[in-house]
Amino acid sequence: MEEQLVEKKKEKKQSAFRFTKLNSILDSFMDDQGSWRINYGGLVITLRLVTYTPELAARIIEDYNSKNRKITKGHVTNLIKEIVNNKWLPNGDTITFDIDGNLADGQHRLLAIVGSGISLQYLTITGIDEEAFKTIDINKVRDGGDALSIEGITNSSFLASMMKAIYAFKNGKYSQNKHHYRTLSNSALIEYFYELGEDKLNKSYRFYNKVKEACKGFISPSNISSLHFIMSEIDEEQATDFLTKLCEGSGLQPGSPIAALRNKIWKSKIDKNYKLTNEVLLANIVYAWNKYRDGKTSKSIKLPNDFEMKLK
Repeated sequence: MEEQLVEKKKEKKQSAFRFTKLNSILDSFMDDQGSWRINYGGLVITLRLVTYTPELAARIIEDYNSKNRKITKGHVTNLIKEIVNNKWLPNGDTITFDIDGNLADGQHRLLAIVGSGISLQYLTITGIDEEAFKTIDINKVRDGGDALSIEGITNSSFLASMMKAIYAFKNGKYSQNKHHYRTLSNSALIEYFYELGEDKLNKSYRFYNKVKEACKGFISPSNISSLHFIMSEIDEEQATDFLTKLCEGSGLQPGSPIAALRNKIWKSKIDKNYKLTNEVLLANIVYAWNKYRDGKTSKSIKLPNDFEMKLK
């Protein structure tokens, strides 16, 4: 018992030294406005505006990040892109440390500073309860649909999914795995909306609404709407005709590659031993579209070994 008390006193002394050292380091990078000490949740916490250089951020990660969650590399990569492309804006987020000097919130942002090589200022809080990290980031993360909605864009959630699918296809990313598929940050998504064009996006959204009952459970909404957008860049009338017939199955002539494609997709829906990944599905659609555009007939859809995912 006595040994445990001695050990606890030792740990407490080490934590106090660690906390004091951390505050001294942060003071060295503090804004000229100084620091503020306030009572918060029964503790006295300190607020500073700190400039985190890549060197300081690396030191914090190395020496004061022993109790944090697992790093999400994709999130760090997106943050680095935001910083490098000058998209980062101060939004009130803080870098937070507990009473023992452990980093409680901000490891991904600090890693992004290290990765980008660019210094950023953050409001910094030291002295929160060591258990407070359990309550950090438990709320819903703002997604692309939220970002578009705040921008005043209607049908925001659907358009966000559609644009991500367009972006993925155009950049050769055909999987629906969320880490591989979701490649646009919220700010980049807003820029992409204006780059693609509101009228064109809404035209493909309206097209989906016309065929959504026919294609329910057949082809996903994001695939139908994004393919309509991408194919319309080649020929809007043919895009509408091809995808309408694919979804509804009407007006198909004998030997139509669309009919052959429908058969193949339906087989993947009813035969448990025959499945199509999203990438293979898109490849079959592209193959059938190219035959349709060339005016060729096809009793079945069989991809050649050297098939290139390119719309004609």
